Amino acid sequence: MNFVERRGRIFPFTPIEAFYTNAELDFTVVAISPTGHDGTPITDFGVLPLIPMSGRE
Repeated sequence: MNFVERRGRIFPFTPIEAFYTNAELDFTVVAISPTGHDGTPITDFGVLPLIPMSGRE
């Protein structure tokens, strides 16, 4: 990895598509537009898959 800082991108929120908040757990999930203000597609950034916790059931 080269750890070179890259220019930020802005992707507008789209709460009509998805919005969930939980005050007790102190989190909110909001959908974002698939295309940034500058035309960059969100797919350019890839994904970070969730890794299941082992030993907890």
